[in-house]
Amino acid sequence: MNRHRETPPTLEQRLNQAELNWQYLKTVDTGHPDWGITVKFYTGMHYITAVAIRLGAPSPHSHGERFEYLERVRIPREVRKAFSLLYENSLTARYKCEPFDLLFELNDLATDALDTVRNYARKLLQLEN
Repeated sequence: MNRHRETPPTLEQRLNQAELNWQYLKTVDTGHPDWGITVKFYTGMHYITAVAIRLGAPSPHSHGERFEYLERVRIPREVRKAFSLLYENSLTARYKCEPFDLLFELNDLATDALDTVRNYARKLLQLEN
């Protein structure tokens, strides 16, 4: 059985999921930075994918494709760097079993990175803040 959709999510579906995740972030227990980092990554992923779609890239099927599209559609370096940080921090939070003191630091960095990605996406997509 194929777990993936035949048709990739639309720009509107990506934005809707990003906004749902953004609202969820307000409820995440701050005592669990690993989950905060993970949700921030997926929130940023949906925002940045919506931007890439708006700029003409097809909806990616993998994180590797997503990074290729970000280069191709000329997302500003600062935004690509922020998204890369979200991705790397989420890998650390999910798979490396690092101590919580480090995860709290990474969570703070992820907050700043998500703000960069979200602000860029909302401006480019002409959404109200």
